[in-house]
Amino acid sequence: LLASQNSKIDQQTAVADAQKRGAFVTEMFAILQEAAKNVSPEGELPEALVTRIVVLTSSAVPYVYLDYFGASPAREPTRIGQPLSPERGQLIVALSRMRVKFKGLVRQGADFRHSDLRGAELGEADLSDLDLSGSDLSQAGLNGSFLRDVRLNNVTLRKATAFGTIFERAEMSTTVFDDCFLSGANFSHGRLKDVTFNGGDLSGSSFGDAEYLGLSFHNVAVATALPSGLP
Repeated sequence: LLASQNSKIDQQTAVADAQKRGAFVTEMFAILQEAAKNVSPEGELPEALVTRIVVLTSSAVPYVYLDYFGASPAREPTRIGQPLSPERGQLIVALSRMRVKFKGLVRQGADFRHSDLRGAELGEADLSDLDLSGSDLSQAGLNGSFLRDVRLNNVTLRKATAFGTIFERAEMSTTVFDDCFLSGANFSHGRLKDVTFNGGDLSGSSFGDAEYLGLSFHNVAVATALPSGLP
């Protein structure tokens, strides 16, 4: 009985926290409408709009909420395992589809750490220069995406697909790729520390000129071609 009561309290707390973020939704949609109308051919946004995005991402702090990801009628939602910001994740998905360049946003202070990107479809998106440390990219679709100069510290990617994805010059520390499809992925010139690859496929991937310390591989498939650039 006590466990059931605690569970209900947890759910009520999570719902209350989520409701507090309702105001962010209105501002986010307004920002995205303006971005769609004002993004330049080079992927740049007006300075005033950049400022609004910086403020929104700073306010949309990560929090623990009820997890409906993959939920079925037979399974009650549970609290997520770590604080995440769904608002930051939604902004990344929407802005990347508009071909907005993130470098200018990051330079002005936009914060995209701890983003909830679970199941996000980001194929061929340009996510270069983002700091995604602490984010969750489980089951994300990253085929053909560009993640140059990104930070992926303390990130676990479970069952993500990243065929031919460009991770050039990426910074990764305590990062786990768990059963990910990484065939043809390019980690060249990256800074990789304590990065673990569990299962999945690394056929034809490249680690040329990468700085790495503490790389580990467990039951990784390389059936079609061995990774290059490794000792």
